[in-house]
Amino acid sequence: MTEPVRSEHAVTACSEAVLPAPRAAVWQFLLDIPRSTRCLPGVHDVEQVDERTYRGTVRFRAGFLPLTFQATVELSELVPPERIRLAARAIDPLTGEEVTASALAELSELEESRTLLRYAFTVENPGLLGGLGRRMLEEVNRRMIQQFLQCVERELVAADKPSSDR
Repeated sequence: MTEPVRSEHAVTACSEAVLPAPRAAVWQFLLDIPRSTRCLPGVHDVEQVDERTYRGTVRFRAGFLPLTFQATVELSELVPPERIRLAARAIDPLTGEEVTASALAELSELEESRTLLRYAFTVENPGLLGGLGRRMLEEVNRRMIQQFLQCVERELVAADKPSSDR
């Protein structure tokens, strides 16, 4: 996997999953932003701003802190059907500082119509939350990635079933 660029304050979590679908199907799923963002825990109210930019609300709990961010996400790199990179910006509701993050999804075709999806999420500037609870933020990121990958797998399996089986 291509390593994300990291600052000394960056918090990164990575994971991977073997998905029961060809790479082209996984690619199409990831590019269907309204559908794929439903797999991102805490993401709500996603709206398209332009061809590569989306806005939405992110709600999650970090320890005892419930947080809500208004985020803008740009598809910053598309290499069909191999790699998607996203750049996100939001304002830390605790400090008013800008929080920046990026996500990288890399797809590798495997035998028997299966795809290896490697996913990395890096918060480059985590704001006050990163300073107060770096390990907590790393765990939140890991948990969110695992939930995302499990949901993507469920969605791809459901899409592959005939409509009478759903």
